[in-house]
Amino acid sequence: MIDCTMVKFRNAHVAESRKCDQYSDLLISSGDLKGMRPSRIEHENDVFVDVIQCPENPELNQTSMSCRTLDVSEHGLKVSTAMLLPPATVLGLRLDLSSVLYRLEGEVRWCLDDDGCRAGLLLDQESPDFDAWVHMIENEAG
Repeated sequence: MIDCTMVKFRNAHVAESRKCDQYSDLLISSGDLKGMRPSRIEHENDVFVDVIQCPENPELNQTSMSCRTLDVSEHGLKVSTAMLLPPATVLGLRLDLSSVLYRLEGEVRWCLDDDGCRAGLLLDQESPDFDAWVHMIENEAG
């Protein structure tokens, strides 16, 4: 049994919390993901981010920044950032969409540093506005 808590795949740093029997357990094709992923909506909007906890770089703790959403789903966001946010970083998020403020928390699950920094965030279902967020996404996805 090997610990697969951090894997670098191409230019992506992926946080993986499960145990694996072998390295090949981590290799999946995009075809394996079909039907498993919730609908994603391309949605560009400003999001204000507060770094709550960054185990890899504690100097980022209590840092605030503005990011931009690239796409959104019921359980996550893809954002464009000014700096690389390491996987497992916990963030506080404030999004003002259609005059509604959503207060959410999320964890960085992956990050890319190719043509600018991008990160995938998994939203915490215990976030103050998570239910309202899910409802809004369901309405937009139709």
